[in-house]
Amino acid sequence: MTPASTIIVAREDFSIPGANRDLTEHRDQSRDEKRRFFDLLRESRADVVVLNLTVTEGRGVETIQEVREHSGVPILVVCASADPLTSDYRSAGAADCLHPPVDIRQLNRTIQNVIRPAQPTSEASPRNSEVYRFQGVTYRPDRQSLAGSEGAVVHLTSAENHVLAHLVSHAWVVCSRAQIAESAYGDQSVAKQRSVARVVSRLRDKLEQAGGPGAHKLLKTEPRQGYALVADVVSFPLPQSGEAS
Repeated sequence: MTPASTIIVAREDFSIPGANRDLTEHRDQSRDEKRRFFDLLRESRADVVVLNLTVTEGRGVETIQEVREHSGVPILVVCASADPLTSDYRSAGAADCLHPPVDIRQLNRTIQNVIRPAQPTSEASPRNSEVYRFQGVTYRPDRQSLAGSEGAVVHLTSAENHVLAHLVSHAWVVCSRAQIAESAYGDQSVAKQRSVARVVSRLRDKLEQAGGPGAHKLLKTEPRQGYALVADVVSFPLPQSGEAS
């Protein structure tokens, strides 16, 4: 059975559909809406925030960033399919974007998917039997290597391989240093968390070597939260012996 989840649904201005509003209109209403939202976020210990951006004045990115400054709770965005800021929502920290009409079963599956990666886990990262591709970069965990579209191959250390494997497994999700350290080293100590920061820095350099100028931006730092691979990842089975890789 799917476990129950605590969900907060809000609009771009932090107002919560169905919440009681003061009958008196006043200049600080938007400030009150924001305060009410963050009070609820803190007190309810929400598992996920569903941000309804189907009606927007173009401030959705700022709203996501402000939530991110206060909390690491996963953010799921519902926006128009033609919304030109969809990729910006993800870069700002949204775990996923859905387009209406949203089927309740699809919404539930997506919520569970964005919640699970946010929990510390020691589960295996990408299987060594698969190849992963994102933004023109091919990642082979079995070979501990990255390859660009021009064919240049960049080799990874074991630590770099473990950290990247975790981030690839949780694309678009902000992972804390503790979560990455637990997955990569089986240890959440402060020393290992500091090691994660150094490894991410080296990975940015190697992504740039493989993917070309700007590829380092694929590893996004979320201040006080952690890191995320901001790219759509596609996986393929390893080529059989004799096949081109």
